[in-house]
Amino acid sequence: MSLKNFNWGLGGFIIGYQAILLVALPFYLYYTPPHYPVVLASIVLFVLTSFGVGVYHRHYSHLGYKLNRWIEPLFLFFGTAAFQGSVIMWAHDHRKHHRFIDTDEDPYTVSKGFWHAHMLWLLEKSRPRELERYVPDLLKRKLLVFQDKHYLALSIAINTLLCIAVGAIVNDYLGAFVLAWWGRIFVSHHVTWFINSLAHYWGERTYSKELSAVDNFILAFFTSGEGYHNYHHTFPADYRNGVRWYHFDPNKWLVWALSKLGLAKGLLRHTEYTIQQKLLLADQKLFLTTLATQPLTRKQELEARLHTLYVSLQEKMERMKTLRDERRAAFKARRKKLSYALREIKRTARKEWRQWHKLGRSILDAQEL
Repeated sequence: MSLKNFNWGLGGFIIGYQAILLVALPFYLYYTPPHYPVVLASIVLFVLTSFGVGVYHRHYSHLGYKLNRWIEPLFLFFGTAAFQGSVIMWAHDHRKHHRFIDTDEDPYTVSKGFWHAHMLWLLEKSRPRELERYVPDLLKRKLLVFQDKHYLALSIAINTLLCIAVGAIVNDYLGAFVLAWWGRIFVSHHVTWFINSLAHYWGERTYSKELSAVDNFILAFFTSGEGYHNYHHTFPADYRNGVRWYHFDPNKWLVWALSKLGLAKGLLRHTEYTIQQKLLLADQKLFLTTLATQPLTRKQELEARLHTLYVSLQEKMERMKTLRDERRAAFKARRKKLSYALREIKRTARKEWRQWHKLGRSILDAQEL
């Protein structure tokens, strides 16, 4: 990157505060080691601002659910405290990222390297933003336009207020300034940036094999569930990133809890049928592409086995969908019978999924040999 293309405002801030923090932090920790209350307060603030960024992402950028108008300002408050820009600018860049993923039009594409996607893109002079094209819906929201217009002043004021409040509560203003303000922002920035970088490198391409985005449960733990990134890029409107019950996704649980309290509604979620269909199609495409390089006799044999399993799994998924729909509308007496039928077909489908994965592994392993 040449100095001509360097963004002296944002780039200077990002490099400057991190350099000062990394130099000053060891002295602070050595001479005035913090007590656990200020550390705990910093962690709590980090979690709250992470939820704010989660609202930036799943609510505003992807419209995965609707927030009650009385609770919305609270999440905007903590999202603003994260020092990651206004909702309008954040959503603009993110929607563009999804539209042009892995191309040069993607603002933080990994095709230009890990560090470009992580933070170097922020240090470059940005291209003119096309707000009317990417965020016309958000431009109609007076609260969001106000936040965008006064973002710098609001973020400084909110962080100052939080710093004073934490300092007063734990009786440690220096610790609040170093850890609860700048230390927290440092961690928050890199956690978000890791989704743009590491979540396109380290993990499994579970749903869309053609995308660089990956699923990584370790990243999910540190990013409030955002680490299930391949699922998110495959089904971006889903309010969940961790689709399984055991996936660590606090943002998903928060939105669900808010919906039960009447503070969120219109939660968008893809059905198990849609997800399984996508998995099957993605696997089939990968396996058939791999088989194209195999000897003719082996290719024909494996293609026939793949086709048989594919058709059988499709039929079972259709049958499960039908049974679920019937059970939902059935009376109690018939519902029990339908549940039994559904369990039986699930059991046979799981057996065929294991056969499908075993066959797929044999195809991919043969290519590696």
